[in-house]
Amino acid sequence: MNFIHQITLIEILVPAIGSGFIFFGIFLFFYLYLKTKIDIYLATFFLGISALMFVFSEFFIIYLGGLRSDRNLGIYFHISQQLGGAWFIFSFPFFIYFVFETKDFFKKVNKILIYLGLFISISITLVAIIKPDLFISTKIPNTKYLIYAANYARGKEGFVYRLRDIILFIIIIYFYIILIFNIIKKVKLNLIFEIFIGLTIAILAAIDDIYFVYFDRYIGYFSQHPFSRFSFGLTIFTMLTMISIIKNFYKKALITEKLYNEIDKLKKDFTLISDNIDEVFWIYNHDLSELYFVSKSFSSIWPLPVEKVMEDKESWKNYIYEEDVSFVETYLTNYNHLSIIEYRINNNEKVIWIRDKFYRIKENNDNLIKWIRVSENITKLKEFQDELFSLYYFDSLTKLKNRKSFNEKVNEVIQLAAREKNSLKIVILTDIDNFSNINDKFGFSFGDEILIQFVDRVKNIIRKTDHFFRIGADEFAIILGNVMEKFTGTFVAEKIIEAIKTPFYVNGEEIYITLCFGISIYPDDANSPEDLVKKAEMALIEAKKNKNSVIYYNNVLNELSYKRINLEILLKKSLQNNNFILHFQPIYKNNKECSKVEVLLRLKDNNNHFISPIEFIPIAESTNLINQIGKIVIENTFKTIKTYFYDKEIVFSINISGKQLEDPEFINYVKIKISEYEISPHKINFEITESILINNMDENISKLYKIKELGIGLSLDDFGTGYSSFARLKLLPFDELKIDKIFIDNIAINNQDKEIVNVIIKLSQSLNMKVVAEGVENEVQFEVLKTLGCNYYQGYYFSKPVPIERLLEI
Repeated sequence: MNFIHQITLIEILVPAIGSGFIFFGIFLFFYLYLKTKIDIYLATFFLGISALMFVFSEFFIIYLGGLRSDRNLGIYFHISQQLGGAWFIFSFPFFIYFVFETKDFFKKVNKILIYLGLFISISITLVAIIKPDLFISTKIPNTKYLIYAANYARGKEGFVYRLRDIILFIIIIYFYIILIFNIIKKVKLNLIFEIFIGLTIAILAAIDDIYFVYFDRYIGYFSQHPFSRFSFGLTIFTMLTMISIIKNFYKKALITEKLYNEIDKLKKDFTLISDNIDEVFWIYNHDLSELYFVSKSFSSIWPLPVEKVMEDKESWKNYIYEEDVSFVETYLTNYNHLSIIEYRINNNEKVIWIRDKFYRIKENNDNLIKWIRVSENITKLKEFQDELFSLYYFDSLTKLKNRKSFNEKVNEVIQLAAREKNSLKIVILTDIDNFSNINDKFGFSFGDEILIQFVDRVKNIIRKTDHFFRIGADEFAIILGNVMEKFTGTFVAEKIIEAIKTPFYVNGEEIYITLCFGISIYPDDANSPEDLVKKAEMALIEAKKNKNSVIYYNNVLNELSYKRINLEILLKKSLQNNNFILHFQPIYKNNKECSKVEVLLRLKDNNNHFISPIEFIPIAESTNLINQIGKIVIENTFKTIKTYFYDKEIVFSINISGKQLEDPEFINYVKIKISEYEISPHKINFEITESILINNMDENISKLYKIKELGIGLSLDDFGTGYSSFARLKLLPFDELKIDKIFIDNIAINNQDKEIVNVIIKLSQSLNMKVVAEGVENEVQFEVLKTLGCNYYQGYYFSKPVPIERLLEI
């Protein structure tokens, strides 16, 4: 085809060379992004794609239109070229967002422009595909282009094309403003200078192209050559932009290399230092999930190679002392508050103390990025501390705590007791009578051996919860905590006196000793630690007047202590002579029909007067006589059932002490007696108080289930006065619950008591447990309880405890 203006070499070289440069740049930045994941490289990649679409299409427009006169195919490259321009509407804001620094407002605006640009670019692309005449016509040529060989393959521009130019012009102006803002603020000048020059050239080139489109001529240099100025300007802009980014990348690479060299040197220095000191250095990430480094000194403390702990960062924990495992795991879980922790490890059966110190490594924005851990072997320090502690707080001969420890413990116990309700604490001071005579006669080493043997005997008597001290040459102290009665001091003293009746043997010599005891009680005798000890000392001075004597500071307690000793003697005689008596209190249903009886133990003194169980049961428990007494009660009850109630549906409820449950032979004894008397276990019910929930709870619950398996019923006695809760109660195998008399007394006149009983009954029903009300004394109480849904009733309103003869009449 004949053209007025034929294709010149410059027209085809400009887009061809430009496409090659841009393609290389696209490939390079795509590679950089894949390797670094830095967004600026992705933004440059998208910018390059838009430029390549424009410039590469320009080459084919010229080639197909000018050299081959194939306008039909060439026009599609014209559309592709102008779509490349359309996609600048998206790629420009995207590039600006990641390359330039802007105020928060412009950041938000730019983010909106990215999404809006993406939408517009996609929309223009769809229009170009579906309705091309609105963008670039595939049928109608631009007549003004027909005389130019380079422009022969271009179609007529439509409305969307002009709209794109307007939007693109706005975006370019916005881009230009951001550039100028960064130049004024002198932000990233080394990065934006080339971009500014390139964009300026591209804008001038675009103006020249627009001028040609609308006025059919070019301005400036090369006006006689009708090639796309914008392709040239865009190539220059894209190349300068890429050069700027690459130059910036190169500078950062040089800086990074320098830093890496410095870091490598520091790492070598650090490794050299860490490998030549005793402490172990660890480096973790921010949440301890990754271990980066462990120094070689690790293997001098842990029996494990460094390589193993680097392979498995948790392997060092396998050597933590068993008792410290839970503590260490819990501490390390809360990694935000790590500071200093001390624990023990096992190294070939040798226990080593470790102190770990944790140091935070933070970024400038205060974000935690790493943890430094320094582990130090402090075994020698601990041994020295223990030695000092032992010298300061312990007696070197007996290994008991000394007077200083005693004074501190008394103070601690009194402070604790002050916060507890109805708390009793007992201080016992004891002195070995005439011990100086032993030292004078046999020598101090001989006397020391007597003291050691004496301490061993006392340790076998007192409880683990009690505290034993040597406070003088031949003086000792005991602090009793968690005691239920004031005469526990007498019980302990009696046991010690009994223990020393056996002679002591040293170097073939047989030695007898006697003791005296002074006792004071908190809060009866004193409220302060100093006064409590002083009162015990005063009682001890009085006790020294007689051998093996026990004196309370309170004279009334001395009289009661005497009475208690007599009661203990009476209990022992009653066991020998079987003087215990059983009484029975009927338990009634709603229809006032007797269905159960509670077995109650009675004891008479030498004057044939009944002694209250409140007085003798605690003594029986504290002297361990309760197990023998309990067996008598069980056997006599079983004998009564077989003799009088073998064929009657009456259940006998027997009170069982916590001490009896602790007896390993108790359940076996019950089995034997059930078999011996050939009675149904369903006729038997054991009443257990809430005190079993204090000590050895798991073991006692297991025994309750074994009792239940025998077919024996279980009742929880005196509910509401002890330690149980419904949350705990649902785990226990009780059939019924007995509400203590304290809640029944005022149930008819006190709404609070009534509501408490109502709640207990309702919750018991939800646990499939029957309810027995104790202490029902009148008709009104009975009617209120019946209304609330109570199942059984026990009290003087129905019957007092009666002997077997009266029970048979009922």
